[in-house]
Amino acid sequence: LEMAEASDFSFKSLDYYQHVDDVKNAIKTHNAMAYFVAIDTDSLEIVGLIGLTMEVSSGSKKKKKKDLAFRISPFAINVADQNKGIGKKLIEFAATKCKKDGVGTLDAWVINWRTDLFEIYEKLGFTATKVTREYVPNEHDPNLKEGTYLILYQRHVSAEDTNNVINNIGVDETKS
Repeated sequence: LEMAEASDFSFKSLDYYQHVDDVKNAIKTHNAMAYFVAIDTDSLEIVGLIGLTMEVSSGSKKKKKKDLAFRISPFAINVADQNKGIGKKLIEFAATKCKKDGVGTLDAWVINWRTDLFEIYEKLGFTATKVTREYVPNEHDPNLKEGTYLILYQRHVSAEDTNNVINNIGVDETKS
């Protein structure tokens, strides 16, 4: 992400990742299995990021291979590049990776008061579940609000998703 510093990578004021340093810190502390970045092919700037970690799906009580999920974290799109389909392409890329790796679900934990994200995840093929968990902020989290918790949104990967192969979208895999 060193290149991103020069790209003025910024996020909406309510997003958890306020600055490129927050994204770098997330990469260092989330220990995701793999990170994928969307790169503007003209400017060669990073415009989006998604981290995927394989785990037993939070909505599953079993530990069978079909119950594996990729947990998404972090997931961020440069403010100037939002509403251009980059997030959708990263999610479709993740769905394709799920199918390729035999993983059945994409899991995304969404903060309960980020209601603006609910519709976005639903448009990306996710469904809200009734599964919730405590939100554990870092000590410097300016967005902590009383009553904050996380809601699990899931997207089950089906054979249809294999038809959504992503071509030439500028997604580059970066292992942690």
